[in-house]
Amino acid sequence: MLLYAVLEEQVTDFMSSYWSAIESRVEKSHGSLNSDASFAELPPPIGDSLTNLVQIMGILWNGSDIRDKELLEKLYNETIDKILGFLKSLCLHPFHVVQRNPVYEMVIAHLAVLHNFCHNLGSKINDLRQRDTLQTMHKFRSKDLSDQMKTMSLLVSSYLITEDSSKPEITLGKEEITYVIGLLGDAVESKDHKGRRGESNAYHADELLKGIINISTVEDNKGTLAECGVLLILVKAMGVQSESIQLRAVKVVWSLAFDEKVRQRIKSETVHAAGLEDRFPPSACFPPTSV
Repeated sequence: MLLYAVLEEQVTDFMSSYWSAIESRVEKSHGSLNSDASFAELPPPIGDSLTNLVQIMGILWNGSDIRDKELLEKLYNETIDKILGFLKSLCLHPFHVVQRNPVYEMVIAHLAVLHNFCHNLGSKINDLRQRDTLQTMHKFRSKDLSDQMKTMSLLVSSYLITEDSSKPEITLGKEEITYVIGLLGDAVESKDHKGRRGESNAYHADELLKGIINISTVEDNKGTLAECGVLLILVKAMGVQSESIQLRAVKVVWSLAFDEKVRQRIKSETVHAAGLEDRFPPSACFPPTSV
């Protein structure tokens, strides 16, 4: 009901005006929200106004996780320009994160809504690619400021990656891949199959595996995934009591097997180690060797 009210009363338009008014007020007295001034130095009315915006964004965060496609598309159409415009224009600084500044909370809420759009509204993925969303996520991935921001920006990136994307945005470094694999390991081991790390929200193994499948389609990521230990995690994933997790784990194995340097490691570290030779024979699990 709250989401219907937000959309019907054009609250999202109000939010943009409200944000602009806050920025204008700050610029007159303190220079910029992007400056290195301490948040404690801002007048209380500005902090209170930012907190109000965070609370409204919480409604959009929760609302974007619904399964009503018609309402979700309406929410997307009403908010996507504003969400991406906000994320592209803002420069997040360490002091925002350390002080749990409302500016940081705004970034997290915007990333969360964007993540939910990717996860729940597959029909808009191409539109998000055309809006250079992947480049925007790269900006946040490159700022190692918090586990929560890192997880969200990596997961959004995983939905948008294609082999035609530009190099910096699609090739993940060892640290990023190790982090995602760690989340997956936590999820596979936990009773509810949700990975938690630091102050990051919990993400289900199904979703993390879906992201890793996309990440593994990029050739330069295949070797890094294997080197960083994904294969042993996939062995465990293929042994859980969930067919969807098992299937996605096998899909990652299949994708990685197209790299011939990784192929032998896969044979020894996944199918054989998991005792799944009968269920997943080599002819089914591995693409044909190049001639």
